[in-house]
Amino acid sequence: GGLATLARESLDAIATLHHPPTVFIEDSLPTLGFDYRGSQCLDFGSRHFTLTLTAEQQLVVQDQSGRVRKTLPPAGKRDHAAEAERAIAHWKHIKSTLPTLITVYGHRLEQAMLQGHQWSVEGFTQLMAHPILATVGRSLLWWGRDRDGRSVVFHGAEPGEYVQLSGEVVDLPTLQAIHVLHPLHLPPSERQAWGEVISDYELTPPFQQMGRSTHTLTKAETQASFITRFEGQQKFALGITAVLNKQGWHALSSGYRHEQQFYKPFPIAHLTAVVELGDIPQNYNHRHIPQCWFVPHRPGLISEQSLHSSNAIPLKTVATSGKQQQGAIAISELLRELTQIVG
Repeated sequence: GGLATLARESLDAIATLHHPPTVFIEDSLPTLGFDYRGSQCLDFGSRHFTLTLTAEQQLVVQDQSGRVRKTLPPAGKRDHAAEAERAIAHWKHIKSTLPTLITVYGHRLEQAMLQGHQWSVEGFTQLMAHPILATVGRSLLWWGRDRDGRSVVFHGAEPGEYVQLSGEVVDLPTLQAIHVLHPLHLPPSERQAWGEVISDYELTPPFQQMGRSTHTLTKAETQASFITRFEGQQKFALGITAVLNKQGWHALSSGYRHEQQFYKPFPIAHLTAVVELGDIPQNYNHRHIPQCWFVPHRPGLISEQSLHSSNAIPLKTVATSGKQQQGAIAISELLRELTQIVG
């Protein structure tokens, strides 16, 4: 039935949480029955209730008179038993599934930010017409270039309306492509100003965006091909590998006890990051990160040879790789994730 189909779609979406698709396909994501306005009718036969998903990602139930209720009521004697049972089951499914779907969609949008994914105006409009994605998308900052090549940063103030920092409404059709904004796309002063806008609108992004820590190479690292700042900082071995796996890193090879190397592609910057784990003498439960480096990204040709340290790119070159600061973003994200691991 319809509820079983919705449940299958939801499980499929949840299954992609840690392995999101390379292409962000909006029309394949379940809507849980909400229309483009974020509403749906829960029919009890003799009466019905309107369920609305607000911009704050809250569920609001209203009866036929428009009165807001805390929850969906139980079926009454005058209700059609089978219809009421289906509506209540659907309501329970939405309540249990929606938080996870919002997490999934937020994760996909974060990956889109990190991978430099871009939408056409038509694709972006389609994305923001998705009832759940729209509530997530309106809590984020976006950017694109106009016909004169100028960068335009904006957020969704109202459904279908997008405004810049100045309050000027954005004319979407004038933009060439639209991206999820990474904080490195903005100078620090604009980051702070946008942070105040986010606070004023009481937006709750699904991941750290303007509040995201950013990292740069040290002067010594700009003259090197390897990052060694984490060397000797011991951490529990299983803890390191668990966090790397959660953050989307892939194990290349296995040693006697644990993985020895992990890699993570940054295809938009034409880079792949490699992290090496080292043993700690007399402390086999712990590892450290002696060095990490970047090699050229070669889709479908990932091997021990292609990721070898002999292929390491000078970090100064990495920092300027790709378009739209993508090399600098790859470095920042690598350092951010490893800093979180070593504390």
